[in-house]
Amino acid sequence: MRRIIIFSVALMMIGSVMMAQDTLTEITVKRIYISKHPQDPDYPQFVIYSKNNDFQLGFGGYAKLVAAFDFNGIVDNYDFITYDIPVENIDPGEKRLYFDAHQSRLYAEVLGHMKGTPLRIYIETDFYSDDYYPRLRHAYGQIGSFLVGQTWTTLMDLDAMPNTIDFEGPNSAVSLRAPMVRYTYGASRPFSMQLALEMPEVSMSYKRPFAESYQYIPDLIINFKLTTKRGHLQLGGVFRAMAYADTVAQWQNLLPGYGGALSGAFKVGKRNQFMFQAVFGNGIAKYIQDIAGVGLDAITEQNAYHKHVQNTVLAGGFYLAYQQYWAKKLNSSFMYGLTWVEDNPYTPDHAYRLGQYACVNLFWEIFPSFSVAMEYLWGQRMDYFKNKGNANRINAMAQFSF
Repeated sequence: MRRIIIFSVALMMIGSVMMAQDTLTEITVKRIYISKHPQDPDYPQFVIYSKNNDFQLGFGGYAKLVAAFDFNGIVDNYDFITYDIPVENIDPGEKRLYFDAHQSRLYAEVLGHMKGTPLRIYIETDFYSDDYYPRLRHAYGQIGSFLVGQTWTTLMDLDAMPNTIDFEGPNSAVSLRAPMVRYTYGASRPFSMQLALEMPEVSMSYKRPFAESYQYIPDLIINFKLTTKRGHLQLGGVFRAMAYADTVAQWQNLLPGYGGALSGAFKVGKRNQFMFQAVFGNGIAKYIQDIAGVGLDAITEQNAYHKHVQNTVLAGGFYLAYQQYWAKKLNSSFMYGLTWVEDNPYTPDHAYRLGQYACVNLFWEIFPSFSVAMEYLWGQRMDYFKNKGNANRINAMAQFSF
């Protein structure tokens, strides 16, 4: 009898704590959680609660091994980036195999309330660097509608990102992380809006008399999102003021950059969904996965007076994706993406003009903490003179989550 009483009291205490835990997590998740990228870790399984249950500290992550086999054209990169597909000196018989665990991740987060206002602090690292040194992915704090720190850019639509083993995903995806200050209105409502100032990283191509310059004006990003029971639609815009130095006039000049992204995801049946995104603009190569950081935000051109001027580059792209659930724990994604850059004879090395990306995969969650996947990737790069290079890759993945 005594054991029964002790067990009942213990069960009641555990139940009351779990109710408090569930309530804290549920309220905070609904009001403050950022949407999750398909490759992001799951919610924490290891949680420590404060004495009065106002705060919780969670830990999580996963260990992931990825195997890749390139054939019939290779990509000289761990990631399947169509920009890196060679178009000259191609050996179609060349093959490559590698195993890598650099996508493995660790994170810690604090959830709680400050006088009734939701609070979240989140830090995440991966090992995507030489010699597997830890690399910071996310580090931010949220309180109410404000976010300060580094996380996914406000122009990105996380709910419209298809799942891939490939770390980069579709070549035209808006998918990057940046330090920022962000305000969100109506996070849990059908209509929401976000406004942010983000780090102004710029990648230009220079010829005399121009040179690289420090950036001093943040990117301004705004998006609007409409959510219904069947899906959502998001429209975002980015405005940039990019600085470069004129070494003749010894003055710093500004180039305006601007663009937009339209994206969405809609249910097909009970669980399947269709996703898409289109992005277009001048001087916004930073925000397009395939051409970020390769000098295509702006380049040196020659005007009608045969003088060199620095001009923004017109670029854009789109992807279409469909996610099919074959069973509760078994699903596939099918996708196609295209990225293009405006024809320009002053593009570096007369090179990149267009990239194509196609992917089909199969994910299987064997156990709640263990999943495997297979994936086929095809890519093509076409340069300014319409020379082409193709690449094919098979990916395999095993992931242990905790």
